[in-house]
Amino acid sequence: LFLLFAINQTVQVVDLASRINPTFGTAVLWFLVAVYALVLLVPAVLFLRLPAPLHPPKTEDSSEFPGYLEALRKRLSSNRHLIGRPLKERQEIEEALSYLNSEADRLISSAASRVFITTGISQSGRLDALLVLSAVSQMVWQIAQLFYQRPTPREVVYLYANVGATVFLASELQDMEVHEHIEPILTATFGSAVSTIPGTALVVNSVLTAAGNAFL
Repeated sequence: LFLLFAINQTVQVVDLASRINPTFGTAVLWFLVAVYALVLLVPAVLFLRLPAPLHPPKTEDSSEFPGYLEALRKRLSSNRHLIGRPLKERQEIEEALSYLNSEADRLISSAASRVFITTGISQSGRLDALLVLSAVSQMVWQIAQLFYQRPTPREVVYLYANVGATVFLASELQDMEVHEHIEPILTATFGSAVSTIPGTALVVNSVLTAAGNAFL
């Protein structure tokens, strides 16, 4: 659907430019084609530049485990987030991985906070979907860079299936009118006077929707 939309808009823009001058229309067409190529190629190149994932052996007793540990040490030593950290011993490698995990948690919390604020302000399900898509896509890319490793094709499909499901749910949460389901609970807890305060329903709905998006 997006491809059809992009082609349709491109045809209209090129047609408009051609009415001014046919040569100008041709130039606009090739300019747009170049832009589309960059939009597709740049992320692909950046993704492929990341090293392939390392697969640990099934058990530590395997003869392949020392080789895996050495490969992991070399991978971590080239990680710009771990410059200056000692990585000779296994304990030091585990501490480095623990540090990367904590940094990944920080990135996830930061993305969730941005989603909470932006979708709380937004009152449109479609805009929420775009905001969530932007935040989650950026988060996935940042975590891949943090660990200096690209996911496998299967992991990419799994990740972006989750991204797609999250975006879909974010677009629907705004239309669910969550406050209508929560209002009886608020009334029972704080009394009927709460529901008479102007803007209460809007604030409650915005906060609950934003919290749901952040959780997703």
